[in-house]
Amino acid sequence: SIKSEVKAIDAQLESVTEQYNITNMRVEQTRASIAQAEQEIASLNSTLHERKDILGKRIRELYKSGNADILEVITECKTMDDLMVNVDSITRISGNDVSIIVSVISAREDVEIARGNLEVQKAELDTAVADLERQQSQIEGELQRRQSVMAGVEAEVNALLTEAANNAPS
Repeated sequence: SIKSEVKAIDAQLESVTEQYNITNMRVEQTRASIAQAEQEIASLNSTLHERKDILGKRIRELYKSGNADILEVITECKTMDDLMVNVDSITRISGNDVSIIVSVISAREDVEIARGNLEVQKAELDTAVADLERQQSQIEGELQRRQSVMAGVEAEVNALLTEAANNAPS
């Protein structure tokens, strides 16, 4: 029956609309999370630049004082693992210099981790936006289907009214 068809369409519309609303909330939360991550990356980059400046000043001091072997160790350390591998050479470097190196490496690693997390969040956002677009198309399709059914009902009613008017005794 037409009534049950309209009910089925309405139930489908309600379900898809609820999914759409949930996805829309997910998109907004992900966008907020991305904005927060971008702020965190900016802050981490700022910290990294400050620490690199400190390290740069210290390297200049070491260069001026003729400690070229220590400079070589410092410039070869890209990760904490590199730092551990070169630990023998590092014993000749003061504790403060090691601390500076560790802070730069740590800050660089923090930035890389944050960037990786940001990429994951952006991928999640892309997926959620695609879901949103698919759900919106589904809603529009169900609305058109409902409208079509209702237009058919209206046409039938008008046809019946016209027939009744034509068959009515005058």
